[in-house]
Amino acid sequence: MPVQTVFIETPSRFLGKGWPLFRRTEFPLVYRVRLGERVGVDGNVHGVVAGLSGYYRRELGAVDP
Repeated sequence: MPVQTVFIETPSRFLGKGWPLFRRTEFPLVYRVRLGERVGVDGNVHGVVAGLSGYYRRELGAVDP
């Protein structure tokens, strides 16, 4: 079964790393969801994981913070 990569992007830090549990956020919250590559799985789990890891690193390195 192929694996579909998905990117969920937002300029908000709401619920991000270090966000205090009971802190309120500013509204509106805006999210963008985009589909990435669909990766075929050929039985080589370690190869697929390494490929996905490299793909996410390249894609996320190209995103402006």
